[in-house]
Amino acid sequence: MGKRAAVKGRAAARPADQTAQALRERVKELGCLYRISQVSGGSIGSPDEVFQHIVELIPPAWQYPNIASARIVLDGKRYETRGFNEDCVRQTSEVLVNAKRRGAVDVVYREARPPLDEGPFLKDERSLLDAIARQIAVIVEHQEAEEERVHLQKQLMHADRLATIGQLAAGVAHELNEPLSSILGFAQLLKRNPGMSEAVRQDVQKIVAASLHAREIIKKLLLFARQTPTFKEPVDVNRVVSGAIDLFRHHF
Repeated sequence: MGKRAAVKGRAAARPADQTAQALRERVKELGCLYRISQVSGGSIGSPDEVFQHIVELIPPAWQYPNIASARIVLDGKRYETRGFNEDCVRQTSEVLVNAKRRGAVDVVYREARPPLDEGPFLKDERSLLDAIARQIAVIVEHQEAEEERVHLQKQLMHADRLATIGQLAAGVAHELNEPLSSILGFAQLLKRNPGMSEAVRQDVQKIVAASLHAREIIKKLLLFARQTPTFKEPVDVNRVVSGAIDLFRHHF
């Protein structure tokens, strides 16, 4: 009678132990996801530091943390914990960002363990690994969205600078036009002087040519600043190319 009661007590204790073990495993899994969410929402550092921190959080959530190792592969980069070995039996989950495979998350046991739901791994560990892969995909999406925001902000700043340069160019062009017109006018009057030597005439012609070149540059500055009216019409492409070459001829 006493032996029967003892056996019955042990049998009743076994399901209670299993339930307690299962609860401990769920607590570890939830703790892992919570800590990963804290890492992704915090300011840990660079993306490489974030993913290395995340991969370190994975092994403690598995049933045998002392022999577990993890790896995250993302866009060709690898983040591993100590002792990761590809030849070991492993559990893997793909990282999909906008339905495109960007990498994977792997967990291995460095020593053999009895088979369970998926090799030596639990069914709930499969669900956890898939959840981690989805969380990593969300982190990647947020990082890329932030990079795009920074890029667009730089483009906007560049556009603002160009607008400011255009306004300055228009102001400078108007200020230069008046003295340039005077230089050009007086140089053309000098050319009409009959008593001028040929050498002086050539020098004056250089002044005229330089003034005309400067005036063309100012016209292009005004066009860039949109201070002159624009319209559409057929153009001679050769003339446009020649004009661009003339503008940079001195640099060449």
